[in-house]
Amino acid sequence: MKQQVKKEEAVSPVIGIMLMLVVTIVVAAVITGFAMDLSKDTNKTPTAIFEAQWDNDGFTLKHKGGDPIRLKDMTVSFEQMFGTNKGITYTYSGADGKLTILGQNGKDVASVGDVIVVDGISSSGFWTLTYAPTNGLIASGDFIVP
Repeated sequence: MKQQVKKEEAVSPVIGIMLMLVVTIVVAAVITGFAMDLSKDTNKTPTAIFEAQWDNDGFTLKHKGGDPIRLKDMTVSFEQMFGTNKGITYTYSGADGKLTILGQNGKDVASVGDVIVVDGISSSGFWTLTYAPTNGLIASGDFIVP
């Protein structure tokens, strides 16, 4: 009777290659999962165009185009052009009335065509409108009080 000879030399490399392939696939899946999750930014800074002017209502920002923005998410900052006041910041809380929409009628979202009135500004300077949840810049510029 012939004795069977078993060769187990090829088993080890095949198992090693299979394990490396599985590890590579798992790592690729984890990296893809993280990349997809990171791309889902729920708080994006809105894009909008605002025109600043001084008129009978005081300092106003007119929403000329872009995304609608809730007043409570806006921060309006000022810096005087001439003088010692280096920074005034206004946020909307509803009660202080520093930021209001002309003809608001209970609305707290600035859409295209709306005019935002900022009370308490009486001198020329630079303004910056930021989106509070991301601290991202929406618009900025300067204005002259006649």
